Amino acid sequence: MIDTVRLNINAGSGGNGCSSFLREKYRPKGGPNGGDGGDGGSAYLVGDSSINTLLHIKFNSTIYVVHGGHGKGKNRRGANGDHKYVAVPMGTVVYRLNEDGEREY
Repeated sequence: MIDTVRLNINAGSGGNGCSSFLREKYRPKGGPNGGDGGDGGSAYLVGDSSINTLLHIKFNSTIYVVHGGHGKGKNRRGANGDHKYVAVPMGTVVYRLNEDGEREY
């Protein structure tokens, strides 16, 4: 039974905005029309009563979450990154480790 796991989570970063300017035939000096970048995805630990060990996480200890899409012209916003859900046993206690490896709450 595995009850202690060190898990590395790399959340998705947001996408880059777009730098573009409006170009139309009869508007010689159109203003900026670049869209914002999309939000990056998040990682969530979800309690699951059908799981009683952390074995499924032990060998996949790094979780990567999808980045947000880049902005586009015509004020179009980039796509948001998908969220990642990781099932853990009910009652799991999660700590954040600082750079020295000490627990933070």
